[in-house]
Amino acid sequence: MKKTAILVAALILIPALTLGSVLFLLRRAEAPEEESAVVDVSAEESSAPAVAASEDPSEGSVEEPYVTPDEYFEFVREGDYAYMIQVKDATALTGRVVIPAEHEGKPVDVISPGGFADCVGMTDLVIPENVTVLFQESFKNCYSLKRVSLPVSLKEIGYSAFENCVSLETVTVPENVTAIAHRAFDGCEKLKTLNITTDELVTAQASAFTGCNALEYAEYGNCLYLGDAANPYRLLVKAKNEAVAQVSVNASAVAVAAFAFSGCASLTELELPEGVKTIDMFAFNACSGLRSVGIPQTVINFRPSAFSGCASLSDIRYAGTAEQWSALANGFTGDFAVYCSDGVIMPDGG
Repeated sequence: MKKTAILVAALILIPALTLGSVLFLLRRAEAPEEESAVVDVSAEESSAPAVAASEDPSEGSVEEPYVTPDEYFEFVREGDYAYMIQVKDATALTGRVVIPAEHEGKPVDVISPGGFADCVGMTDLVIPENVTVLFQESFKNCYSLKRVSLPVSLKEIGYSAFENCVSLETVTVPENVTAIAHRAFDGCEKLKTLNITTDELVTAQASAFTGCNALEYAEYGNCLYLGDAANPYRLLVKAKNEAVAQVSVNASAVAVAAFAFSGCASLTELELPEGVKTIDMFAFNACSGLRSVGIPQTVINFRPSAFSGCASLSDIRYAGTAEQWSALANGFTGDFAVYCSDGVIMPDGG
């Protein structure tokens, strides 16, 4: 029937058709009839393997890293280049939380003051690269928080940043951190391991670790230290107790924390080794019996208040020049002589 119809059409249209066209029509007429053009799409889909939108079938499955959705956060614009982040509802964040690294194509670089305080259901926390500052009380009272991952980009851990995170067990302070503020980890009663990997501390306060009753320190020469496997003595946190009369600072120490020897009235002499870079504020506060201190030329961060209340201090032995001491101490003088490599700076009125 189909062949006959095509022949009739060819005869009618023969004046307009070439010989090749007629032969093509005849071959089409001899071909088996096609089935209905209606296709069961659902049947085809059911037989094909499912592929997620993020996968490349030619290279296997590629899973995107989980990031907590933006809907949980508020983003505060910082000029034209970055955002500060905080949570919308502290009770809504539970379990593992991964803070986004960017918003609307711009980096998230600051955790706002109190931004994630009282997130009591959060157990694990990942803070992304780009973040440089954890402002005060950023994660205070996150009672269920056990683990936190801090980025290499981080530079400052603010006042009370992790205060009362009573379930926190282990923290590694990254290599670029320059400041660990007062009460940063106060009340973290289960915190056992705190790895200090940075040699760049400008300020670190012994009070940052108040109430960390499980914290394991390295001990040397009547002093307690925090560090890591490579250098357990990186930060001299405090004297073993206020009654110490003699101390020996480990040769690998890099920084002396604020208030480290505060109230050690029986301490009379102290020599800081080459390699120490920082002597923080009030490090020797109220060391009323301290008479002599040796300071290496490697010190680049010095707080004049370090010797507040040292009524007996008579001499500082500084390994650098008088000019270097003047620049380091920023005009700091007192009732003591400073013995430098090229001369003596006499005490006030001397």
